[in-house]
This record gives sequence, structure tokens and C-alpha cells, in this order.
Amino acid sequence: MVLSRGLGDLPTPGEDEILIEVRASGVNFADGLVCEGTYQDQPSPPLVPGIEVVGVVAGTDQRVVGTTVPGHGAWADHALARRSNVFAVRDEIDDVVAAASHVVFQTAWIGLHHRARIRAGDTVVVQAAAGATGSAALQVALDAGATVIGVAGGADKVATVRAAGAHLVLDHRSDDVVAAVREATNGRGADIAYDPVGGATLETSRRSLGFEGRLLVMGFASGGEPPRVATNHLLVRNLEVIGVAWPAYRSYRPDLVAAAQRDIDARLADRRFVPLVAGVRPMADAVTALTDLRSGSTVGKWVLTN
Repeated sequence: MVLSRGLGDLPTPGEDEILIEVRASGVNFADGLVCEGTYQDQPSPPLVPGIEVVGVVAGTDQRVVGTTVPGHGAWADHALARRSNVFAVRDEIDDVVAAASHVVFQTAWIGLHHRARIRAGDTVVVQAAAGATGSAALQVALDAGATVIGVAGGADKVATVRAAGAHLVLDHRSDDVVAAVREATNGRGADIAYDPVGGATLETSRRSLGFEGRLLVMGFASGGEPPRVATNHLLVRNLEVIGVAWPAYRSYRPDLVAAAQRDIDARLADRRFVPLVAGVRPMADAVTALTDLRSGSTVGKWVLTN
């Protein structure tokens, strides 16, 4: 059964909002924050989670992908979205691919292209490279002509990252990541570190960077308090610490989000980008899928469907 908002009738679109008949939804780390009441854009209860939506605009045959209005999420049969936050889905892209790709590839594209100014020939360290966000970053970096060092934990995840095309794959459970990055770059260090994990991993990311390296702080999937960064090291090595909060770009730079989506869609359509899908579950299994994601055991991204 789908989730109930406790509001009776279907949600009524407000100004510049549309009603979407939900077909699929990606499961994101932020959905867990909404459920526990700690998200940066926390809606008031009663609410339905599900930030990422794929569906059909009610009363039309227009298929769209995008993000939902807080509190009227996609883990149900209908959701609300602002018109500016949805995009038409190309015929070549099916519902599952669309739902598995929107948030993670947008985040990776904005982070690497806009914030980190990635260039062909850069060396990029991608933490949690077998996860949904890391896998997207790996593909965006490869597409940009970078040398990619993927970091994962455990044999299965290492094999997944290797199959995705990383030039070097490290297992943080057994490898000295900093030393291996230094060796692979002839002692120079990486140009960019993409870190959605935080915690102790952020320190590893920082130490793996070379002169004028860029550390992308993507989130804190490891939990706990946000880590502190050694500013003396930033000074000595001329490092940049760059925050990447993709949701803010929907308000401040919708033009950039639209440009990124055009670029992403073209690559999804010809399969230069292929989202890593952990599996597809019915909408009723949302809690199970979210629990798997938050456990850190998931390879790729869960997609829920109606």
C-alpha cells in the first residue's frame, strides 16, 4: 500500500506547482533525514517523504522527473512539485533510470563541473564510489577526461567500482588510501577529492590532495558531528574546501540546474551515463529500502515504483 498523508483528498497544487501521478522515486540519504526530522528543508507533519519523483503530470501525458514540494513527496501515488523543479523525460530514458539518476548526477555534475572546475587530466579521488552518489561522480569525472581513483569498502564494492571504469580502485578497509594516491600520482597528490561520507574519511580525502587541490564536501553519510578541517594544511598546500549543497541551486541558479540536466539527459540517452541501481522495490517497501541505504551496505541506488 502507498503511504497516506493523513490529509484525505489529493494534494492541491499551489501557485507554480503541479500534481504528478507517481511512477517511480529514487531513495536518497536526504529522505532519511526528512523521516527523522533533521533535514535542512524540514516539512511539518503530516508529511510524505520522497524527494525524487518520476511520473506523469496529472491530466496530461507529459512524463517528468524532478524534486517534490516538501511534505508532499513521491512515496505515494501522487506528489506535488514546483514547475521549475521538474524536467521532461526523454523517450530513451525509462522510469527507473530517470529516478535513479536525477539527484545523484545533478549533484555530481554541479560539484565537479561548477564547483571544482574539473579539467581533462585531473586526478579525482571518489569516496564511496560504489554508492549511488559516488558512482555518479565516478562517471561524470571519467566523462570529463579525468583519471579516477575510486575508494570503496569490501570485495564486492571494489569489484563494482572496477567494473565501472575507475583507473585505480582502493579498498579503504585494507589499503592505505593516502599512500596509494601519492604513489599513483608520482607523489603529487590528487587534484579533486569527492567526499559524500565525512567523518574520518574527510581527513583521508584532504590528505590525499596535492598542491591547489579541491576538497568537495558533499555530505556526512557517516553520521555524527561534522568533521573539522586542519586549516594549517589548507594554508601550506593552498587547498580549497568546497561545500556542495545541490538543493540550493534550484533556487539560486535554476539556469545551471537546467543546463546540467540537458547534459545529463544526453548522456543517459546514449548510455554514456548509466546509474548504478541496487534494485527496484514496490513503493510499500520504502522503509526497507531506506534502512538498507542507511546501513551502508547498498551498492548503487534503490528505486521505488508504483
